[in-house]
Amino acid sequence: MNDAYIATGKALEYVDNLSQLRPDGTLKSYAETRVGPSGAYEKLVIATQWRQIDWPFVSTFDRYGPVFTSCRLLGHEPVNGYDTDHYSATWHSFPFSPSYDMWVSVANGRVIKVVRDYSKTTWEFSFPIAVDLFDYSHKADAEPKGSTQ
Repeated sequence: MNDAYIATGKALEYVDNLSQLRPDGTLKSYAETRVGPSGAYEKLVIATQWRQIDWPFVSTFDRYGPVFTSCRLLGHEPVNGYDTDHYSATWHSFPFSPSYDMWVSVANGRVIKVVRDYSKTTWEFSFPIAVDLFDYSHKADAEPKGSTQ
């Protein structure tokens, strides 16, 4: 899990779509992050403009210890056209520590999907279960139209 977390953070171009997992199993878009050579940008669904953000910093240690604890390989399954290994863990990013499911591409070792369940801990968002879907096929090298500094 640590290797996949670092490999994703080192990817030069990717799009991360963050959504709320609704009780009926559907996803409700919340935000999109684009990382490319021109920088990193984020847009909440309710926003009218993209904003430039700091390049996502990725480390396998939080201020109080490892980012991932209680790691387990759960199986092998296809996700969004990728052959993946499915892992579970507890993710630590002070003050948050949700249960964390991660699907990692067998081919390139990058994160394809993440499900963070905050229902038994402090919520990071206005909803308890967040889903990140990563896309490495988009060219995120151009600054999004309507971005602000």
